[in-house]
Amino acid sequence: MASSQSLDEPVELSQQLFELNNISSADAKTIVEPFVQEGNMQQEKKSNGLLVTETSQNLMFIAMALKVADQPTESALGLLNKTP
Repeated sequence: MASSQSLDEPVELSQQLFELNNISSADAKTIVEPFVQEGNMQQEKKSNGLLVTETSQNLMFIAMALKVADQPTESALGLLNKTP
């Protein structure tokens, strides 16, 4: 995978666990894959999370993408708003 840094410069990676409420960790992995260039990711199936090791800048983009993707569906919202 191509990087804009020279071969002599070390890449500083950070790690973040993304807890998911409305999408599966498998779906999240598919969404996040294009953003993972320097590090890696691991599904946390028991907690439905995604552990991502990547540059801080890419983690910021990943967080934004998952925030948009991990929203309740309209049908779920409709069920929550129904009164008996």
